[in-house]
Amino acid sequence: MRWLYVLVIIGASFLPALAENAPQPSAFTELKDALAFIDHELDAEDWNGLSHALYPALQPNEENRTDWTQLKDRRGDLRLVNIFVAQEFPSNDTTYLIRVPNTASIGGSRIRFIKSDNGWYLNAIYRVR
Repeated sequence: MRWLYVLVIIGASFLPALAENAPQPSAFTELKDALAFIDHELDAEDWNGLSHALYPALQPNEENRTDWTQLKDRRGDLRLVNIFVAQEFPSNDTTYLIRVPNTASIGGSRIRFIKSDNGWYLNAIYRVR
């Protein structure tokens, strides 16, 4: 029974290191950098990369924050960074929602960012029904 106790103690000592090495979401200071990141991840179909970028972290069975494939399909060859080239993160707000015009080929999509002390984080990509 002592060996089990020793294994539990050794295993518990590694947990903080594992948590520190877990992927952390990236904070952005420029909207163009955030959109370039989203474009890159959509092109690579890296759904895990996009999921790990969400802040706060995505919870199991959470809906309507991860409409990656829909945005990729509707975006086609367009680049978000080019569509929203004239926009910037607001200086005084803590949330920022990009509403894609209904006339655009990706109409009905929304990209939401939230601000923290470190910068702006991707919060959700979803489709308005």
